[in-house]
Amino acid sequence: NFIIFNTNIEILLNTTYYWKYLLNIIFMIFLTNDFINNPKTYKYFLNIFIIISFSYCLSLVIGFFSKTNLESGRITLLGWKENDLSFLFTLTYSLIVGFITDKEKISKLKFFVFQIMTLILLEGVILTGTRMGIFVIITILGIVLLSILFTKKNYWNKIKYFIFNLVFLTIRTTNLNVIKDRFFIDNFTTIGGRIEQWNHALQLSNNSPIFGLGLNNYINQTLGVLGEGSKSGWDPQNLFIELYASCGLLPPIIIL
Repeated sequence: NFIIFNTNIEILLNTTYYWKYLLNIIFMIFLTNDFINNPKTYKYFLNIFIIISFSYCLSLVIGFFSKTNLESGRITLLGWKENDLSFLFTLTYSLIVGFITDKEKISKLKFFVFQIMTLILLEGVILTGTRMGIFVIITILGIVLLSILFTKKNYWNKIKYFIFNLVFLTIRTTNLNVIKDRFFIDNFTTIGGRIEQWNHALQLSNNSPIFGLGLNNYINQTLGVLGEGSKSGWDPQNLFIELYASCGLLPPIIIL
């Protein structure tokens, strides 16, 4: 729908990540269909995904092929952005928690392995310094706490998971400067500066709310106001606001 509603096709052809979105969506449609028809393929793929993701996380934690952003203190792997890596770890973390909490019976050895994996994945998310990853993990902990209160299924496993992960999260986030700075010093009330970007995009969008400005016009107007070297840049850091600004109301409504 972006191709249909964008008012300048030239900028679309020269912007790679829209094509990445499209290819990812097409890939996931075929993959999901294959999973529905072949549950064994799903389990195989899931196990491979967890092993690879956890290997990345372990590499980050022990400092193998990792690099540190000297300005922010955030750590990532070579070839990876911190936010992308954090998303990968957070997704894997949620899957492991599902194994701990959803299984009717789980051996003590498996629980111990899963518990260690959650702590290492949690450490990986913390080292990337990503706020949203921390929020997601806090939300998962809250859901497990509610589950403890309302169901007896895997009661003690959930209590042990909750206590160990909550204590570890509290200790690490209160003693690691990269997290403390990004939460409390880096103007956290503005969501890391994104509020400014969102407000700017919405103000420009008011000029053409139905059909949008077109991506090219939006970029030019943004750079004209903020300047080429602006920290904010042209990207509003929000897919829905970006679509609204460049394409109007209909594309974000379709996605929602």
